Amino acid sequence: MRLRKIKEPSLVALLFTAVSGSILGLLLGMYLLISAPATKATVEPSESQAAKPGRYQAYYIPGQPGTSETKNFRLSINRLVRQMPGQVVFLEREINYFLAQFKGAEKTADGEETNVRMGSPNIRILDEGFVLSLPITINPTTDRFDLTIQSYGHFEKSSNGPRLVVDKLLLNSLPIPLGIGGSMIVGSFLSQVPLEEDMVNAWKAIQQIDSKDGSFVIQVGSAS
Repeated sequence: MRLRKIKEPSLVALLFTAVSGSILGLLLGMYLLISAPATKATVEPSESQAAKPGRYQAYYIPGQPGTSETKNFRLSINRLVRQMPGQVVFLEREINYFLAQFKGAEKTADGEETNVRMGSPNIRILDEGFVLSLPITINPTTDRFDLTIQSYGHFEKSSNGPRLVVDKLLLNSLPIPLGIGGSMIVGSFLSQVPLEEDMVNAWKAIQQIDSKDGSFVIQVGSAS
């Protein structure tokens, strides 16, 4: 009986196997990261904690919640609306008290449970930056899936006023390349907070926004 010579795989077949294996590995990695909810914490983890082998979950540290509307917040809003030149300061807890009133509906107009529920946005103000977070629950009554979107960013001064710059974007523990819909996702954050027309007009008078640990310092009008 004559034995057939085993045919060696072609270069195309080898490349296809390598590429398909890489794609499957990438998809599996993305699935694991987006399925891994960010670990809630109260302080930044140490470098050794964050770099621990096998540790791939991101951290979520919420900003300080507010308990009531403060006098400073009302006065600061009034100064912004009137476009009074000078500095206006908003504390982290004041902004989060304001943001807490905005969240997605739990039922549709027909009284049915919504499949996607958006929680209230939350902000944590750092030195020279901030983290804006939005919790989302998908299929809350059946196969529940919790997703936390975290946007790390800062404001840069420009000729047209402050410009929002997104430095990092996370869906649970999955980092999203900023060139792939990053601006669109962050824009959806901001669209959750409806603003009055006078507040929209007040934005045009803002020259600069500085982030200092726990507060935004806003320069309205020309700096003095």
